[in-house]
Amino acid sequence: MIFIVLSVILHNFLFADNNEIAAWSYEVKKKSDDKFEIILNADISEKWYIYGINIEEGGPLPLNFYFEDSKNIRFLKEFIETETPQKLYDEIFKMNVPYYDKSVSFKAVVQIRNTQNNTLIIDGQACYMVDNSCVRVYQEIPIEFK
Repeated sequence: MIFIVLSVILHNFLFADNNEIAAWSYEVKKKSDDKFEIILNADISEKWYIYGINIEEGGPLPLNFYFEDSKNIRFLKEFIETETPQKLYDEIFKMNVPYYDKSVSFKAVVQIRNTQNNTLIIDGQACYMVDNSCVRVYQEIPIEFK
């Protein structure tokens, strides 16, 4: 019986719904006919944290942003954090790693060839503060450029 309960709990953490970890939203600001600023916001659920975008080699999976059709979009300025991430010492990786909890925003500037059918991929790792179990964060967000 204990094995079944532990299996269900482990399954829930390993395959957590990314919508339960963070709610993502965005704004697009037109800079010129083909240049846009993207502001990406994450509201992170209580007791969860997401690893940062600038992590040294040998650390956990960093947060990464890219477009499904990279031929259509060129980054003029890669995504950067608008706030300084917190840091924690990770016993597994034996290093200080940046992370975000509660909320975080990112900004990037892109040049677009076609303003339709652009999907932003968010890929990274999130951990649950209660037991430090970690899951992959993967979201696909259709971005509308107007």
